[in-house]
Amino acid sequence: MEPSTLDPTLRESVTAEILSRLGRRGSEDDLVLWVCNQTGLQWDAAQNLVDNVRLEHYQEIDRRRKPLLVALQALIIVIGVALSVAPLLIWGEIVQLDGGSAPQTVRHLKLAFDHAGGWVMIIFGVALVILGAWRRQQHQR
Repeated sequence: MEPSTLDPTLRESVTAEILSRLGRRGSEDDLVLWVCNQTGLQWDAAQNLVDNVRLEHYQEIDRRRKPLLVALQALIIVIGVALSVAPLLIWGEIVQLDGGSAPQTVRHLKLAFDHAGGWVMIIFGVALVILGAWRRQQHQR
């Protein structure tokens, strides 16, 4: 059986489910198997149907995926900002604890910052912010 010989009502409902599953980024093999079971199509014909739906409705599939991508990008940016700012917050605490003696404060600050992995946190934090912003820009095009 070929996809073109499907009952229009069945084809419409199968197409809607294909769009839904492609929008969720499910397993393509599971999707093709589902299409085979629902329509009686052979594997190759079901794969062609899935590919045709993907090509015909790529904008709708992309639109369904965007909320997840935007949320993930926002989370990456928030984590990046937190990693970048957290070590800097340690500095203020150390200055207060040391009573403001400049040489001693700087020495304690460097030790605390190095032991807390501050440099690594800042580097990863800035990298995450840049990556999140860049990916967001790529998906807005």
